[in-house]
Amino acid sequence: MHMAETDRIAMMQEGLDPGKFRFPGTENTHLTLVFLGDIEGQRAHQICEILEKSGFNDLAVKPAKIIGLPSNKNARVVALVTDNQYLTEYHDRICKSMHFHEDRKFIPHITLARAREPVNIERWLNSVGDLGGMILIERPALYRSTLTQHGPVHEKIC
Repeated sequence: MHMAETDRIAMMQEGLDPGKFRFPGTENTHLTLVFLGDIEGQRAHQICEILEKSGFNDLAVKPAKIIGLPSNKNARVVALVTDNQYLTEYHDRICKSMHFHEDRKFIPHITLARAREPVNIERWLNSVGDLGGMILIERPALYRSTLTQHGPVHEKIC
């Protein structure tokens, strides 16, 4: 994501209690198309080839709404849901190319915050202003996510 977009993301996080939430750093702000879990080196190489041949490019997405996952009353994640028909298409094409089936419904989102314990965010959601504008998402890439005591660290593979 470009700096202007990360500044907008920071504005959307305003009002969330830092005592209850952890916020991804600028370098970790991303939209997940497919969560693969643990994969081996050869599989990572295959995925890189799929992404290289996919023809996917940078994409402008419209912020649609902010939600709590799994729910607004018991949020562990505060997520900015995006609205772009191509994201679901990209997701489905990547899964099909990899012969990968996801059990959960795909919700294209950018994680704004993670709660240390479930939090009711309904009151905060009522104070969130207009999300307006578009956010530029850079072309899909494969990242390794390593959990540390300070949160996840993302490393670009390809």
